[in-house]
Amino acid sequence: MNKRYVIALVAFLTVIIGALVFYKFNNRKYNLTLESQDGKVRFDLGKICDEKPSRCSDLSYTCKVTDLSLDKMFDGKDIDSVVYLDDDYKKSDSPTNKCYIGANNHYFYFCIDNENSLIYNELISGFYPEESDGGYMVSPFYDEEGLKWKEKNFLTWKDTVGLSSFEELVKFYEKTDSSLYEIDKENQMVTVKLFGTDGNVSGDKATVTVEGEEIAVELIKD
Repeated sequence: MNKRYVIALVAFLTVIIGALVFYKFNNRKYNLTLESQDGKVRFDLGKICDEKPSRCSDLSYTCKVTDLSLDKMFDGKDIDSVVYLDDDYKKSDSPTNKCYIGANNHYFYFCIDNENSLIYNELISGFYPEESDGGYMVSPFYDEEGLKWKEKNFLTWKDTVGLSSFEELVKFYEKTDSSLYEIDKENQMVTVKLFGTDGNVSGDKATVTVEGEEIAVELIKD
């Protein structure tokens, strides 16, 4: 075989292999996996991320997704419900850039921050008290990861995922683990048990109480 032909063939194959490797590397997709803080739910949305998801706060994560659309992201997935939210965090009848889903007694919140940037987190809030168990609670507040433990936390309905009344607050909790909450309709209060990262129930609780136009959340130490 002609030496020049061999050299040309090797060079050609090198270019082709290099191009294939470059294409595969630049078109690599990563899994978007939701994992609950208690370790009881692991939910795979498939290889849809353009880069590895990364933590952007204590409980929230972010990733890039090409041609991001929340209504398509959940097609064919085993979830209980999808609730879309408008820019004022009111429930929407049509797909928007914000939503939360219910899956196996847990809630997860999603927000398209810009064209291809997705931020997501489990709907929980944490108390980190001194000399007490503390822990996490199932929370209707989309952006309240850490709550004050020495005093009441006062929030509004606009801080919730589209809730607007005590009745809707009750319905929100009724789709979670029934062993973690108690409803007091007379006092418009939900008492929520806290849990740890190991899934064990904490000795502490929190009360979520409707007080006029506000919602008060308070840690109750054991």
